[in-house]
Amino acid sequence: MSQDSFFTWPKHFAWSEHFDTLQRILLTPQLETAQLQQALTSARCEETLPVVWLLGKTQAGKSSIVRALTGSEQALIGNGFQPCTRTLAYFDFPAIAPVVRFLDTRGLSEVAYDPTEDLRWCESQAHLLLGVIRASDPNPQPIFAALREVRQRHPDWPLVIAQTTLHDLYPDDMEHLQPYPFTQEPWPNTLPADLGRALLQQRQTAGTFAGAAPHWVPVDFTLPEDG
Repeated sequence: MSQDSFFTWPKHFAWSEHFDTLQRILLTPQLETAQLQQALTSARCEETLPVVWLLGKTQAGKSSIVRALTGSEQALIGNGFQPCTRTLAYFDFPAIAPVVRFLDTRGLSEVAYDPTEDLRWCESQAHLLLGVIRASDPNPQPIFAALREVRQRHPDWPLVIAQTTLHDLYPDDMEHLQPYPFTQEPWPNTLPADLGRALLQQRQTAGTFAGAAPHWVPVDFTLPEDG
């Protein structure tokens, strides 16, 4: 796949110059309308869109994260992402005049799928890495290896690793912990022991990454109506 086969971004993008604006757009819905419109207009004037590259296995929760960040009903699980090749897809937000692009690869470790070419191409497009790993995944090493290899060449790229589907490690009769228990360390003793051990084990086995340490974020978007 050639870099010009779909779209081309410059290889160097000053993500840090736009990160605060994008955080306000995506994560602070209480912005005043005028302030939001000004931020959107400014971002649209840029020559390129910042690209968030999602890396993870199938059903790790990548689409759920995009839906939660953007609030877009188009980013439904399994939908919303537009194919750019047979194994790559993107999601622009907002759709009409986007200020950020999410780039999604086919699930790593799928049978008969060699991600080498896709990873190389995505690396030429991205500005931020978002690794997505199920908390109960017994073998997250393929994701860590891919993230580590890319970060070795781009140590300045922000790296977030989301640990998802926490409920897989809840006792059968347990609900989500409220309030969110991961804002302090050590974590409260109300956290299920199996879940706490799994989260820490993944972080320990991830090893080190070039550049700044990754931001680890445990997340679970399961709703009460999901059972």
